[in-house]
Amino acid sequence: MFRDLSAFESDYIPDRFLFREEQIRELSYNLRPALKGCSPVNTICRGLPGTGKTTCLRKLFSEAEMHTKKLVTVYVNCQIERSPFSIYSKVYRKVTDTKISPAGLSFENLVAAVAKKIAEENKVVLLCLDDVNYMGSKSAMNTTLFTALRLHQEFEGVRIGVFAVLSDVHKNILDGLNAGVVSSFRPAEVYFPPYSAAEMHDIYQARILQGVYPNVISGDILDLIVDYSMKIGDLRVGLDLIKRSVMNAENDARTSVTEEDVSRAFSVSKDVHVNETLKTLKNGERQLFELIGEMTRESKERGDAAGVTSGQVQRRAKDELNIGYTYFFEYIKKLEELRLVDLVKKDGVHGRMSYVEVRGFL
Repeated sequence: MFRDLSAFESDYIPDRFLFREEQIRELSYNLRPALKGCSPVNTICRGLPGTGKTTCLRKLFSEAEMHTKKLVTVYVNCQIERSPFSIYSKVYRKVTDTKISPAGLSFENLVAAVAKKIAEENKVVLLCLDDVNYMGSKSAMNTTLFTALRLHQEFEGVRIGVFAVLSDVHKNILDGLNAGVVSSFRPAEVYFPPYSAAEMHDIYQARILQGVYPNVISGDILDLIVDYSMKIGDLRVGLDLIKRSVMNAENDARTSVTEEDVSRAFSVSKDVHVNETLKTLKNGERQLFELIGEMTRESKERGDAAGVTSGQVQRRAKDELNIGYTYFFEYIKKLEELRLVDLVKKDGVHGRMSYVEVRGFL
């Protein structure tokens, strides 16, 4: 039933990247100086999880490197590489075109080796720090950025730019950075808005045409997949849902996907979003989300159709988590914007009240 299973993988780069033309245009403009041997415009890519930031950058970098030998792009996942040494080790391996780890070198000697190679080959390096908020500390971020942006002062001819990717739409990575780093960084911002239902539909349809044989997924089933994805608000959920739904049909020796296949797949696929998003939360935000989930389950077990009010959650958050009134509403707003919870107004016995609902995960 699959024509190309890779079309539904998270690292797949489509030939046509739909509904991100404006973002690609802005990023291309910021990258353009590097194609002429100059430093690119430092940039922050900001948007909720699953809005195409990483895929957009990978596609742009791939196309840029095909058109010029002047540019070296280095993609770093800061969930994995968090220290300045590990980040510049990756830069070292990319610019020297070797898989050998620079273990045993001091950080200063590692950076000097990187700078020397860049200068010798007259290259421009574009360093992409994906999920930069995972970097261990402000000290690590200061060191990483300061090294990249001031290296030309010590090593003539070195040009390095930074594209930083943030899935936290509120976080300001400039807060806490040294004044010298801020003055050198001065990033432009490119915003990635959430996909609409119509946009998700067209993206999924394009992937289905490429990855699955005809008539495996009907129009009605595709609409159902879009509905499930919109509950979570993450494009990646639908891609995983398509893959798992088709696998369910194959396992049952059928030639087309049914609503039952999609429903069974969603019980697993929904976690794609929540697991990735929870990683971006602060400790108090994550604890509050877990408390809301616990209270939601308790409410369902009691048969309480109305659900849990924000006031009930606030009181327990204060008693059990020591989260004060101001932080509570700051956290709850962020959970809503990340599409982890919904705040819904309902009529109750005491008038119109605000209820907190966990979005599709329980």
